[in-house]
Amino acid sequence: MAQKNIKSQKPKKQKAKSVKPLIVHAVILVILIGLLFVVYKIKGPTHNMENLRKYFFLTENSATGTQEAREGDLAIVLEDTMLDQHSFYGDTEEHQVQYLSRAFLQDGQVYVSRDLVYYNIDERFYWDSSENVLVVTNADAIIKAKLNENKYTVNGETIETDYPIVVEWGSTICIAMDFVDQYSSASYKVFEDPARVYIKYKTGPIEFCEVKGKTSIRIRGGIRSNVVCDVAKGDRLQIINDLDDWLEVINEEGFLGFIQTRCVKNRHTEDVVSDYDEPEYTSMSTGGPINMTWHGIYSSAANDDLGNDTANATGLNILSPTWYSITTGDADMYIRSSADYVDEAHSMGCLVWALLDVDSAEEGTTSREVTRKVLSSTSKREYVINAIMNDMANKEIDGLNVDIELVNSDFSESYIEFIRELSVRCRKEGRYLSVDNYTPYSFNASCFHVKEQGKICDYVIIMGYDDYVGSGEVGPNASLPFLEESLALSKELVPVEKLIYGIPFYTRVWYKAGAELDREEYGMNDAQALVDEHGGATWDATLGYRALYYQNYETEVYIWLEDEDSIDAKLNLFSQHNIAGVASWKLGQERAGVWDVIRKYY
Repeated sequence: MAQKNIKSQKPKKQKAKSVKPLIVHAVILVILIGLLFVVYKIKGPTHNMENLRKYFFLTENSATGTQEAREGDLAIVLEDTMLDQHSFYGDTEEHQVQYLSRAFLQDGQVYVSRDLVYYNIDERFYWDSSENVLVVTNADAIIKAKLNENKYTVNGETIETDYPIVVEWGSTICIAMDFVDQYSSASYKVFEDPARVYIKYKTGPIEFCEVKGKTSIRIRGGIRSNVVCDVAKGDRLQIINDLDDWLEVINEEGFLGFIQTRCVKNRHTEDVVSDYDEPEYTSMSTGGPINMTWHGIYSSAANDDLGNDTANATGLNILSPTWYSITTGDADMYIRSSADYVDEAHSMGCLVWALLDVDSAEEGTTSREVTRKVLSSTSKREYVINAIMNDMANKEIDGLNVDIELVNSDFSESYIEFIRELSVRCRKEGRYLSVDNYTPYSFNASCFHVKEQGKICDYVIIMGYDDYVGSGEVGPNASLPFLEESLALSKELVPVEKLIYGIPFYTRVWYKAGAELDREEYGMNDAQALVDEHGGATWDATLGYRALYYQNYETEVYIWLEDEDSIDAKLNLFSQHNIAGVASWKLGQERAGVWDVIRKYY
C-alpha cells in the first residue's frame, strides 16, 4: 500500500486575550466598594464615642453655669435622670428651689446635698439650720444627727459611726449616702471613669429587658448618634420610654441613652421593692362614727361648766377642749387642762382630744411669727411635745387635736416635721392624733402636707366652712357646692375612714355699705331672732341654706342662716361620701335640736 505523504501542520496561533476588561471591572469594583464605604460612613451606624465627662456634666459649660469637676467630685445619675451640677425643684419660678446635684467623696464616703435627698428621695430628711441638726422621722423613731459628728441618736439613744453623718461642703449641707441608704428606700453604686454615683429609690412596677447581642447604647435615637457605651448579650436594661423603633434605657452602671428595639428581648415588668424595712404607720380608730365638738375653754375655771354646756348634746362622743396654747417664740405655753374634766367626760361616754393652738402673748409679735419661731427650732418643738405628752399622761387625756392654722410656705417643712414628731410620740403612747386643715386647694394642700397627714395621723379634720370670709364678696359659711368640691379634693389626699368634716354652729351676718364690708358672727338662736325680726328667710336648696337680704338705711345686710335644716343638708351630703364623722365649732352656739339631726347620721 502506498504510504500517504502526511504534510506536517503547524498549530494555529491563538489570539491573545485583552486585559482591558479586567482592569475596567476592577476599577468599577473599587469604585463600588468606595461608594458603599462612603454610603456606610454617611448612612451606617457610627462608632464615635460620646465625650463621657461632658455627657455626665463634669466639664465646664458657661451656658448652664456648670463648673469643671474637682478632684473628689462625682456626677449623679438619679434613677433615670443625669443631673447637671445644679438642679431645680418647683413648677413655678416664684417657688423654685435651686440645689447642688453633684456628689463628692470624703474618706471613702459619698455625700450628696440634703436638698437633693429632700426634694427627690424622702421628705422626712429635715434640716434645722438654726441648730445645725438633721432630723429623720419615721413611724416609730425620731433620728437626729448633728453637723460633723460621727454619731446620731434614735429616740435619744446614741449610735456611733466611723464617718460624720452630716457635713458642710461650701455653703451646702450634705448627708452621707450610707445614712440615706439606711433610713430610706434609696440605694447607690459608685463608678469610676468617669466618676459618678448611681442612686435608685423608686419602688413598684418597672419595665426591664435583656440585650440580644453585642450592640451600643446611643445618646439619641438613631444609628448616627454617638455611642454612650457598648452592651453585651444578656445585659439587663431598664426601659424608660418606648419610641417604637428605639427604646430609651439605662443600664446598671447608670449609662442612659437609646437602643434599637430589635436589639432587645424578654421585655417584662417587675415589682421593685426596697431593702429598707420601713416601720409601719399604724393608726388608731374609735371604731365607729365620730360626733365631735370643740369646747371653748379660755380659763381654767371654764372647765367646771362642762355639764351645763353639754346638757343637750346627746350622741356626742368626742370633746375637744381648747386647752393648750403656744404663747411666745420661746415656746412658753398656757395649759388649761383639768383631770376632773376628763373624768366627767369619760363618765358621759366621751373621749377627750385636747386642742393645741398658737395664741401670741408677745407684744408686737403675731401668732404666725410665734408659730414660725417655735416650729423651726428642733429643741422648741421637743419642749412643746414633751410638755403636752406629759400633761396628757398625767391627766389621762385620750388624744390631741392640732389647730395650727397660720403656716407659710417658708416654714412648711417645720410644720409637718412637728406633726411627724408628735405622731411618733402619740403612736408610742397610744393617744389619738388629729389635725385641723382648710379645704386642701392646690395653693395650701402642699403647704400643710395634707397627704402626709393622711398617712401619719389617726384623723384629718377639714374645716368645712369659711366658704366666704370677705375679700369684697359675701356668701354662706359652707354651701353644698363648696362642700362637694372640698370633699372631692380631700378624698384624693386622705382615706375616707380618717376624714372628719368640721361644721359651723354659727352664722355670719354681712354688712355692706358702699365699698365697706363688715361681718359679725351670731350663735344659732341669736341669728334666728335677727331673721325673724326682718320677716324670715327663704330656703335655697342649691346652697342648703335659708337666705335673707334686707336694707338697713345705707347698709345692705345678707344672712345665710345656720340651723337644723342647713346642718341636715350638710350631713346628708357627708353620709354619701362615707367619711368618719363630723366636728362642730363650737359647743354653746348651737340650738338644742341640732343634736337630734347629727344623731341621725353619726
